[in-house]
Amino acid sequence: MMALYWIKKNIAGFDGNPEQITVGGENAGGISITILLTSSLVANEYRFICKCVWNIWFASYRRLRLNDIMENYYARGNFQKVPILIETTANETTTVICQIFNGTANSVQVQAYFKILYNTTIIDEILKIDGPISALNNPLTYLNIVFSDSWMHCGSRRIASTFSSYGLPSYLYTYNHVLTVTPSCLGATHAAELSMFFPSYLRYFLRNYTFTALDQQLSTNMMLYWANVIYNSNPNYSRNSTNWDVYHNVIDNDFFLEINSQMRNHYYNPTCSRFWGRFGKGSECIEHDEILPIDAAKHFGIPTSTIYNRLSGRFTDSGRGVRTILSKEEETFLVHVPRTSFTTSVYGEIRAVYDGKSPYLAVLHGSVLRS
Repeated sequence: MMALYWIKKNIAGFDGNPEQITVGGENAGGISITILLTSSLVANEYRFICKCVWNIWFASYRRLRLNDIMENYYARGNFQKVPILIETTANETTTVICQIFNGTANSVQVQAYFKILYNTTIIDEILKIDGPISALNNPLTYLNIVFSDSWMHCGSRRIASTFSSYGLPSYLYTYNHVLTVTPSCLGATHAAELSMFFPSYLRYFLRNYTFTALDQQLSTNMMLYWANVIYNSNPNYSRNSTNWDVYHNVIDNDFFLEINSQMRNHYYNPTCSRFWGRFGKGSECIEHDEILPIDAAKHFGIPTSTIYNRLSGRFTDSGRGVRTILSKEEETFLVHVPRTSFTTSVYGEIRAVYDGKSPYLAVLHGSVLRS
């Protein structure tokens, strides 16, 4: 907040306009933007660009009352009504997945890994939505689709949908350009788009690579899109080859950003609306007093105890080895994820979990529940 105050007070001295300030964030910065938007200290004249991670049960494990949970601010409409641009990449989780499996895996290995992370209820739902693993030539591609949708795509789409519901300009895109020297397993991975905005960034991870003519053209196009968002809250400019439409809930559209960019309709609807997004939707309906918790449980297929625990903000301070607060119903939606620290790489921790040698935290679709 102090940085924003300083910019607003002093930017005119650098020939800037204090009434047209744009704030952006990538990854953890995107989370910061998502939180910042719920602050009453942020004035409506700001614009926001974020790679937003909006976990459906975000912050429910913290020692906060119901009114203080960020998710509920958005459900009630208590956020800054400003234009927003939200982005993801097509292959958000390959930086993790490719490290775990050293770039290759078969269907049996992916199935075994799913069983480590999810119980049969979750796995059955995934197979209903995404089909069998054998439907794709590369099982790691299947694994990446599941992880990317649950971790990033559906949450980002949810933010775009929320802003659109209030008649606000929200622009959602999925970046899919792959540099020719990118390892085949990675594709358009997490943060890959940064080199398009900051070409000098290339020398830190691809020292001998220079943009091709097509790379350079896409980079220029993306800079122009962003410059126009900053200037007038609309990414489109007079010479852009493809019009970038504002997000609408009815057609559920995103901008598929690559050399030949195009608008897509309803691409994320099956996996997000029918599965990953239904948990948060149930809470939203309850928060808006549109539905009773018991009816939300039936309509969205969420265990009743899960709803009540999330609404009450239940948490535990129990140390390891103490029983978790999960009920039997909640355990059907249990996910296990590795415990990480600043001193141990996330890849090493995930391998340890895969080998059954590492402790883990219990997670219910995003919320840490200490055990």
